[in-house]
Amino acid sequence: IRELIARGGRLDEFTEEDRVRFRRDHAYAANLAYDAVMRLARAMGASSILETHPMQRYMRDAHAAAMHMVAAWDEQAESYGRVRMGLEPSGQFF
Repeated sequence: IRELIARGGRLDEFTEEDRVRFRRDHAYAANLAYDAVMRLARAMGASSILETHPMQRYMRDAHAAAMHMVAAWDEQAESYGRVRMGLEPSGQFF
């Protein structure tokens, strides 16, 4: 994120490889965050799914965020790998 903000602030041009790397990293971070929330919820036990428990909201939010296309690890990782191999990126964002 620091690199993205710094380069954006300088109005640097982003290469195709930059873009797929940023998207890959975004998807990876989103998946790590999702996994962390789910591990916490599991550690809290069954009560964490009760509507009155704040964790159930965190789980739903994490799940919704992880379901966005930009967080789809397989698609973003494939696009990154394709560009690194000199191929056209795959996915809906290109």
